[in-house]
Amino acid sequence: GKLKEGERSKLWKKIFRKITNYINNNKTRLIGMSPDNAMTLREVIPKVTIKPKRPIGKDELRLQKGTTVRYLLKPGELEGGHVHRKTDPYFSLRVYRIKK
Repeated sequence: GKLKEGERSKLWKKIFRKITNYINNNKTRLIGMSPDNAMTLREVIPKVTIKPKRPIGKDELRLQKGTTVRYLLKPGELEGGHVHRKTDPYFSLRVYRIKK
């Protein structure tokens, strides 16, 4: 039935304990171990869920000196504000040259 004001459900406490134990003691796909085991380690390296379609970081291709580029604009960068309107361009209007 209904609980009186100020009373707490003992059933909820019991269910909550079971749920948290289940979550903490079962192996997760992302880290390959249970969260309980992961908390004892200093560092946990997750598995890559999606392989990148391009080189990232040190393997990334660098643009050569003298290459001309336009950069991707943030929403509302030209007009001010934070909204991208249909008529706003996606890339900078000015063309830049790589110097270094």
